[in-house]
Amino acid sequence: VTANSGYITIKRNSDDSEFESISVSSGNVLGSGSSVITINPDSDLESNTDYYILIDGTAFKNSNDINVAGISDETYWNFTTEDILSPDVVISTLESDPTNANPFEIAIDFSEEINGFDVNEIDVTNGSTDNLATSDSIEFSANITPTSDGLVTVNINSSVATDNAGNTNTTADEFTITYSAPTSIEILKNDGISIYSSNGYVIVEFKKSDSQNSKSGNIEIYSLNGSLIKKEKLENNTLFKTYLNNQRGIYLVKLTLDNNTYYAKIQN
Repeated sequence: VTANSGYITIKRNSDDSEFESISVSSGNVLGSGSSVITINPDSDLESNTDYYILIDGTAFKNSNDINVAGISDETYWNFTTEDILSPDVVISTLESDPTNANPFEIAIDFSEEINGFDVNEIDVTNGSTDNLATSDSIEFSANITPTSDGLVTVNINSSVATDNAGNTNTTADEFTITYSAPTSIEILKNDGISIYSSNGYVIVEFKKSDSQNSKSGNIEIYSLNGSLIKKEKLENNTLFKTYLNNQRGIYLVKLTLDNNTYYAKIQN
């Protein structure tokens, strides 16, 4: 066949979008005057993508100078390119930086479905990882439990997971966040506990079921110089009151519920 005039068009099956349209008279089309035509697009075909080819009916003539029938049916000549790309991975979180959440959740998002990834492939400094979960083997979540105040880093190395074609993942950009343990007031708020004074009484109010259902509890009240003024067993885990005295001043309160300890400073 001999190149005449017209185009060879490569389109994507997914949305019929055009990848490239190549004139048969260009240097991208080789083999005019032979029985084999080689098409060399300007751009590399995309990895793991379905394509189809269209050829204008005027593109080639045979040895009798008659137009060779083109291809106008998208189902006639189609193919899928090989998956040759390594899956990327990105680590992120919705937590602000610094965070006082312990644990806090991170998202681990791969660019495609992967295999062989487990919690042991997540490297954490100043913390530990658990509760790795996914519903599609693409988007994962996990909990990071900081060990102490300061910088927490999370890394995922290359070649710890593979896609369905056997390509191994790239290295994730290091994720960093600063952990700052919450203050006593913040802990009390998070657990739904209020400690305050009124008319000479120290009052402990419990607003969440976890604290209300504690099996044991004690309250200790200290002066600012560290002297123990009162120690009492909690008898009501909804609203507890204990009379202090009529003396005005600032006091320190230590509240123990099961294995949890809370601190507060009150003005009587």
